[in-house]
This record gives sequence, C-alpha cells and structure tokens, in this order.
Amino acid sequence: MKAQSYFNSIDERSANVCDMSRSIIVNCVGVADDRVSFHNRSVRNDYYIMYHIGSGFDIRIKDETFFIEKGDVLIIEPGTEYEYYLCKDSGLNYLWLHFTGSNAKNLLDKFSIEVNKIHKCGQISYMIDNWRKMFGEFVNNDEYFYSVTEALLTDIIATFSRHIKTGGNKKLFKSLFYIHENFRSKITLEKLSELESISQSHYRALFKSMYNQSPTEYILDIRLREAKKLLEETEETLSDIALKTGFFDEFYMSKQFKNHFGITPGRYRKECK
Repeated sequence: MKAQSYFNSIDERSANVCDMSRSIIVNCVGVADDRVSFHNRSVRNDYYIMYHIGSGFDIRIKDETFFIEKGDVLIIEPGTEYEYYLCKDSGLNYLWLHFTGSNAKNLLDKFSIEVNKIHKCGQISYMIDNWRKMFGEFVNNDEYFYSVTEALLTDIIATFSRHIKTGGNKKLFKSLFYIHENFRSKITLEKLSELESISQSHYRALFKSMYNQSPTEYILDIRLREAKKLLEETEETLSDIALKTGFFDEFYMSKQFKNHFGITPGRYRKECK
C-alpha cells in the first residue's frame, strides 16, 4: 500500500489528544511506506497501533530498543516516549492508527493485549481491508463515523488478539473444516497436512499447541460425541452407529466410548430412556 494519512480534524496536531468524551475515538489512521526517509521521535497522548506489512526496523520504547518486523504488531501506550527511523527504499511498510476514549484501555484489557510490547501476529491477509474500510469512514465522515470506526477498531483489536495467542500461526481452518465434514470417513494426517501446505510433523505439533490434543484425539472426540447423540436420539444398532460415526467396528467404538465416558454405549442408552 502507498502512504496515506487521514485525520478526524483539519489540524493534524489536534488529532493527538486524550479525549474521554466518547467510548472510543479513532483520531487518525494511515499507512507509511519507504518513499521518503524520516525520523519519528514523540510522546503521544493517545494509543498508537503499528502493524508491519513490510521490512522491519529498530524502535526505541522508553529506554529499550526492539526490532519490529513483518507480521508484528505494537501498541504504544499514551505518555510513552518512542523513537524510530524510516529509511528511503528500505522496503518498510506499516499500517498505523491512533485512538483514545473512555473505553480505550478496557478494550485492550478485554482482548488481553499488552502495550509497549512487540507481538507476533503473522501476515493477516484481510487486515489491509480493515484499514481501507477505516480510510473510507474518514472520507465519508458522516453521522455514523464514531459508531462505525469504533466497530472497525474492535474488529482489528480482536483479530490481533486471536493471532497473538497462536504466535502468528494460522488457525488450520481448512483442515478443521475438512475434519468436521468428513469425520465419518477415514481421515489421514497426510491429507490434513496437505490441506495446510505444511509437513505432517509440523502439522501435528501445531495442532497440539493450538488445541491441546492431537489430530487423532480431536477426530475421536467428534466421533464419540456423534455416537452419543445417535444413542440418545435413535434406536439404531451399535453396528450401524459405528459405521455412521467413522469407527466401522462396534467393538472398537464401544471400547473407546467406555474409555471416554466411563460407561458402555448399551448402558448409556438404557440410562437415557
């Protein structure tokens, strides 16, 4: 994206304010690129979000220097001194936004985002669209401006929070959707890792770190919950239920069911009646 800047007032200096008159106020928003060099040293009165979509650089926050790179997000707290340099033709590109309001701190606390700290979010493809929507609201600047920009900012913060919790890793949506659509059939680790375009070992480790169980355990849990539902709602035989839930063998299903729920399928069905 090329450099753009939008302010909610004619005077850019008046956009640097701590304003508690509304819940959330987005003071200004934009994108910086490397067409020119500049030195930014400041102490803002509002919160400052930086999301990097290009090359990285050093930034000093108070008396500590950090390296912020592509896929990182940083939110600087009001009253915090910071300093960084932007070099021409460095490949640097970042989205920025300043906000204030009586609910500004609560918003960050709600989504557990620490300020004055580099967070690994990874590349979020649709985040640029969120910024563009924000640009559009500054251009329109109608009676809905504050309501819509607050909603957009909340979406941005929530999205960052989700990605921060996974260290910038993707959520494995493709393979999870595949599991829920195909748990009645045989599912292989090879197929799941192929859907996410990563190795089987990486997929297994990533899945475990995100969901606290292996892909096999996750699939087993889905099958057992479906078997439990069929036991409650139908009169189908254990053999038919096993076939419909991906076990293919009623004895194996019964063994797993008892291990998981502490009761056999037959006994569970009797107790449900």
